[in-house]
Amino acid sequence: MKKFLVLVFILSFIIPLQARVPFNWGCVNWGWLGDQISQAIKPNFRQATWGMSKVQVKAIEKAKSYGEEKKSDGGLDILAYEGKAGSLECFIAYYFVENQLIQGRYHFLEKHANRILFIGDFRTVKKELTQKYGKPTEDETYWKNDLYKDDSSDWGMAVAVGHLSFQAVWQTPQTKVLLMLTGDNYEITHRLQYSSKSKKHQDLKKEAAKKAKKDIW
Repeated sequence: MKKFLVLVFILSFIIPLQARVPFNWGCVNWGWLGDQISQAIKPNFRQATWGMSKVQVKAIEKAKSYGEEKKSDGGLDILAYEGKAGSLECFIAYYFVENQLIQGRYHFLEKHANRILFIGDFRTVKKELTQKYGKPTEDETYWKNDLYKDDSSDWGMAVAVGHLSFQAVWQTPQTKVLLMLTGDNYEITHRLQYSSKSKKHQDLKKEAAKKAKKDIW
C-alpha cells in the first residue's frame, strides 16, 4: 500500500506539470510502472486487502454467506462464507477489528473415516502453498507423546488425540501465512490462516482480545 501511495504521489506531480512543461511520456517504462502498481494493490486474502471494511469485503466475496458474528471470543467481528480452497470444502472467515480486515482463515471441513488422510490433505495444501510462496520459513512436526510415533499408519490417530501436530509458515511483505493440523479429543482441525503483519493491526487485535477477556464490550 505504501508503494502504491508513493506512485500516486509521483504521478500527481507529473500530470499537472505536463500542462506547463512538455513531458516525454515515451520515456516512461509503463511495463515497470504497471508491475509496481499491480504488486502494491495485490490482494492479501482471497480478493481482499488488509484494512478493508466489512462492506467492502461483502462487495467482493462471491461465496455463499454463512452469516456474521460480532465480538467473538477474541473480540473480533467475523464474516463467514462457505466455499472451497483448491479441492477441499471449507469454511471461509474474515476477521475485523474496528471495521478493518486483519485476518482471514480457511477452516477445512473434509471428513475422513481413515484419519491418516487428514495428513495427506495437510501435505497437499502445503505443497500448493510452497509452489505459490516458496519454501516455508517454518516447517515443523511436533510430538507431545511418542506412543504412536514408530508406526506411521497410526499417525492419524496420534493427531486426533493431540499427540502429534503439524505446522508450516510462509512470510510475505504484508502477510504471515500459517498452515496447521492439530487435534484433541478425537477431533482433527485443519486450518489455513492469513494475518496482517501491520503493527497497527497487531496492536488492535491485542487490544480487542484484552477487552473480550474482561468482557467490557
